[in-house]
Amino acid sequence: MHSNDFQNIIPADFDDRSRVWIFQSSRQLTPAEVEALRELLTQWVSRWKAHAEPVKGWADVLMDRFLVFMADETAVPVSGCSTDGLMRFVKQIEQQFQIALFDRLQIAFIEEDRLFTRHLSDLHPEELSASTRYFNNTVLTKKDWVEKWILPVHEGWLGEHIQQLQD
Repeated sequence: MHSNDFQNIIPADFDDRSRVWIFQSSRQLTPAEVEALRELLTQWVSRWKAHAEPVKGWADVLMDRFLVFMADETAVPVSGCSTDGLMRFVKQIEQQFQIALFDRLQIAFIEEDRLFTRHLSDLHPEELSASTRYFNNTVLTKKDWVEKWILPVHEGWLGEHIQQLQD
């Protein structure tokens, strides 16, 4: 999957305000792991509830690295308990697959469809080219996921961080 191909798999029947959670794996997942995860995600989303009401949810594994969950809150608002349930499920995945999914300081970059990661503390702006883009896993809605998930390194929160490093 090329970096922008993800937009083709996003369900069109979810509102642009749908809530999105993105978890980046600490390592590239194997094809067998991706297949197993997709099965687990599908099962979990089919049972996802908020205050006993089924959540209109969707989840997938993208680029062998990212677990993406989405809930259309125009159908059923996602409660704190249902969000907690999602976090418990993701923690179970971490243990089962021996991966880290909550390390927000590990940044994924893409350059000419080659994906690589750097810890924020090991980031050296001079090693990033003008064509390097990063995965902004802080997006919260479907609209932002589509428009702001993959950004040039000089934009968004990382662009501000790099500017501070250079000042």
